[in-house]
Amino acid sequence: MAYKSLIAVIFFLLVGCVVAGPPVWFTTNEHDWADPMTHIIGVGTGSSYDAAQEKAGADIAGQIEIKIEAESQTFIESYIVDDREHIVETFRSATKSFTSVSIRGAQVVDKAENGGDHYVMLAISKDDFLRDLRGELDQKRSVIQKIRDDSKEMLGDGKVFDALELLMTTDELVAGLIARASLYNAFSPVPYGVEAISGPAILSEVRKVLGKIKLEKISGDKQLGKNGSLLAEPLVVRVCYGKNEIVMPDVRLRLKDEDRKTGERLYTDKNGSTEFWVEALGDKKGKASISLDPRKIPPVFKRDLSDLEVAFKFDISESTPLSFTINITDEKGERIEEAESTIAKSVTKLGHYINEDAPFLLTGKMVPIEANEIDGFDGKMYQAKTELDLFLKVKASNESVGSISVSANGLDKRSEKKAIRKSYKKLKIGKKQMAKLLADAGEKLDQVNAKTSKEEYKKGKAYYDKGKYREAMRHLSKVTTGNDLKTAKDLIKKIRESQSHLAE
Repeated sequence: MAYKSLIAVIFFLLVGCVVAGPPVWFTTNEHDWADPMTHIIGVGTGSSYDAAQEKAGADIAGQIEIKIEAESQTFIESYIVDDREHIVETFRSATKSFTSVSIRGAQVVDKAENGGDHYVMLAISKDDFLRDLRGELDQKRSVIQKIRDDSKEMLGDGKVFDALELLMTTDELVAGLIARASLYNAFSPVPYGVEAISGPAILSEVRKVLGKIKLEKISGDKQLGKNGSLLAEPLVVRVCYGKNEIVMPDVRLRLKDEDRKTGERLYTDKNGSTEFWVEALGDKKGKASISLDPRKIPPVFKRDLSDLEVAFKFDISESTPLSFTINITDEKGERIEEAESTIAKSVTKLGHYINEDAPFLLTGKMVPIEANEIDGFDGKMYQAKTELDLFLKVKASNESVGSISVSANGLDKRSEKKAIRKSYKKLKIGKKQMAKLLADAGEKLDQVNAKTSKEEYKKGKAYYDKGKYREAMRHLSKVTTGNDLKTAKDLIKKIRESQSHLAE
């Protein structure tokens, strides 16, 4: 009888071992030392204590992420549709980073082993967690505000893209702040307010700044160049910001040809300007555009800069164009802009261009030669006739190599003086007249052009040897003929390659 009782006891003990299973705290998620009211609890099982502990940590992480997702949905939806994908990705990254740090504070409440299976319970005290979390929230809020203040100061100094780059770092910080605040509010009876720190507001602020950036053409438009050579003048642009036109230094710009192929990339100088030297390539007409290079701007803002571009047009000639300075004055020595503009149009129509540093000068005085009072339909009128003796000169020697005379009439009912002024606007110089003037001086012009090219090459080479590339380009671009032309082009190529390399 005693023998049978002993067998029964052993049987029940064996059965008890087989069906023992996981500990009670593993299935109920409750423990004498921790419960869901006071702790964030996670449990896990695995083939080792380390594996079980890792799963318990993942359990806590999952709970935290679910709480954050539920609490932060309104924040995410506050972004416009176009920005939502961007912020969701940033938010998820911030949440995972924050969660990873949070579970490091979890403590082992209990652990057990049964039949090779290991069980672990981890817990984080909500009171301790909320206290530490509020300290992090206050610190992050302070950092975000400091960054915003610093970015405004940088805007005032014209460092617009640096300011935006700094301001955009708050994008991730705000996401981290909201993730923490969402979790804090999920466990705390008193919510942590984050209304003043708005992610959409920051994006809106950045877009307003982008909208105030201006890209302006300074000079170089509508030139004429010889096919295969540099244009006589660089394409000069300026980048500025706001109503006060605060200049923006160190902004990278890119050049594109008419086929939209990207060429050089250069930075603006301390005055917010830079210059691109462009070759005249093509059939009669050429075009180039300059825009901001948005590589440092987050993709979400690229569309805001896509229309910020200026286009330059130029004409292309198969012959070497000549360069002229124009100076037309009245009897008092004051320049007459209307007459100079008329002559400039006549020169450019023949395939040449105007430049203050040109070797040739078109000059003369426009003087009144006749004045009358006449009767008109509305009463007395004043009629004036002026004459211009236009001389073509070599600047260096002041030698005159040709001339023509042209006249113009003006009519005004107020005074003779105003009639004279109106005659300036009536001045006309035919294409044939200008062509004859230049043709008669052709041989002399070619000689001077060859001499000028040689001198310009020497100056350009000297600047190149000193490493003063901008000055070198201005002189080398004026080498249009002679034995030095090929060498000048080689130096220009080296300069452009070095400038592009510095901008990368």
